[in-house]
Amino acid sequence: MNDITNKVLEAMYCDGKGQLAELVSSLPESEKELLIAPLIPILQSDSPYDRMNAIYVLGLLGPLASPAVPALIQAPENARLANVAWEVTKTLPNIGASCVVPELIKALGQAPAEAANGWASKDQDARIMEHLAAFGPAAITAAPYLVPYLGCYIAEKALASIGSAAIPAVIEEVQRGEKRHPRVYSNAADVLAAVGVAASQPLSEAFDQAKTEEARLSILQIFRAKPTPSHRTSLPIELYSVLMEKCFASADRKESREAHAVFGAYGAAVIPLLSAGMSNSNPYIQANAAAAMLKYVPDDSTALEKLLTFFAHNHEQVRMVALRAVTDAGGNCEMLVPAVMKALTDPDSEVRRQAAECLKQLGQIARIISKLQQSCSVAEFVHTDVSDVSLPMPSDTFIKDTLKHQFSENVQFYSAHRMDQPKFLKRHILVEVKGSPFGQKNMWSEASGVYAYDGKQLRYLDPQNGKNIVSDILRDELLLMDQVDPSEFAWFLNGTLLGGFAYQAHRVVEPSRNGADIGLELVTKPSLKAVESGGWMIEFWSKCEWGACTQTYCSFQEHHYFISEQFDITYEEKLKLESTFNR
Repeated sequence: MNDITNKVLEAMYCDGKGQLAELVSSLPESEKELLIAPLIPILQSDSPYDRMNAIYVLGLLGPLASPAVPALIQAPENARLANVAWEVTKTLPNIGASCVVPELIKALGQAPAEAANGWASKDQDARIMEHLAAFGPAAITAAPYLVPYLGCYIAEKALASIGSAAIPAVIEEVQRGEKRHPRVYSNAADVLAAVGVAASQPLSEAFDQAKTEEARLSILQIFRAKPTPSHRTSLPIELYSVLMEKCFASADRKESREAHAVFGAYGAAVIPLLSAGMSNSNPYIQANAAAAMLKYVPDDSTALEKLLTFFAHNHEQVRMVALRAVTDAGGNCEMLVPAVMKALTDPDSEVRRQAAECLKQLGQIARIISKLQQSCSVAEFVHTDVSDVSLPMPSDTFIKDTLKHQFSENVQFYSAHRMDQPKFLKRHILVEVKGSPFGQKNMWSEASGVYAYDGKQLRYLDPQNGKNIVSDILRDELLLMDQVDPSEFAWFLNGTLLGGFAYQAHRVVEPSRNGADIGLELVTKPSLKAVESGGWMIEFWSKCEWGACTQTYCSFQEHHYFISEQFDITYEEKLKLESTFNR
């Protein structure tokens, strides 16, 4: 070593940083390298000031000091002053990211459980992340190693310093696993907030790359996180623009609802963004932006006009999108109610179902059911007198043997009677059987219900699986469908396939007077029509009503049954309106 090198080492213990910098700068490169070996032991000196001077000098050496990086990382250990760690943080970037960042990654301990408040290597891990934060974007290779610490409040600063390049790793961590601790989402939100507008592009790309519903919903969960003890109050409005473009344009209902919840929680500052969304070329975005706007401004004329126009659109998919948007937004704008009620009579069954869901959200279902109760009555059912049917009632012994065979010895038979039945049944009679679990007479069993008897066998018309038996009955009867009364056939299907002994549970209904008198033409008379491609379609409405001490339940339900030329039956529930009423 030359004299200047020795002076540097001597100055470590007495002179300030200015003198040290002047001495080091006067050394040739070859002499600077000779300083490294004697400086490393000083990094563990009892004097924190000696440690800080050694750290400072190594920083002056730049990349030449790379052999000392592991010792520098350990320098704050057992130091009496936090200033030692701060000095390391300032020094490491001078040595260079290419050699320092890999060493910092290796020095990280094992990531703790989410939301852990303490673990063996916590202090060292926290220092290392402070060091990594000093490198900014140059520490990008450390991002995948930092994100497992998002649940512990110590990785956000380093990830935010890396910038937008760290966002993919943050989002990938959020999407990992089925359930994450809330801190993971809130700290991920901290990172996005710190990165700011620059996070927009990687956020958009993350939505595009998410292949599953769960992956996209995980991203949305970041926006549901409440502010943490950091400086974040809310995420930049520009990031919500990404959400609007990606989630309001999605046909996925969960995603749409979650996005509406996010926009609904943001506050009035989101209104300009929603206004822009209503001018978007995508009708999904237009409708959802308009529906979200009405939560903030219920009488916004642009939003109302947009939705009302969509409700009347020629294309059923556009009508559906608008109704879903209002439903998912969770608003209660009464000015939309008349148009949504009109959609209950839409030609498309899916639109009608969505209109019912929308009216439920708008709090109108009970009102509509009350109107239907006023405007509907039980459809007339002309039944056959039992004396017109030649088949005798099966004996109790026969019924008991049937139940024992079809169900189990635990079923106890205790009553059966012949039911009223339609005129077209000539070869069968309908029998209502009541049974209960053995020894529990007042409890219904699976054996209770409607049975068809043809003189030889008693067959259970299970509401879930009875279509094949009903088909067999119609074939056996050699039924001429064009001669069957629609109301009569509706009652038959209602009683046999819509809930077991459903003559009490469900009743076929029809308009009792013009529905226009109460502003709702919805329920129609039962109809039975030949289908152009072959077979018949029976359409009818039923009403179900039952009550308890404090509440009454009521529903109106639209049913469509297709009867093929071979009498195979296909069922489709078209619309169901239901509500409870306090007594």
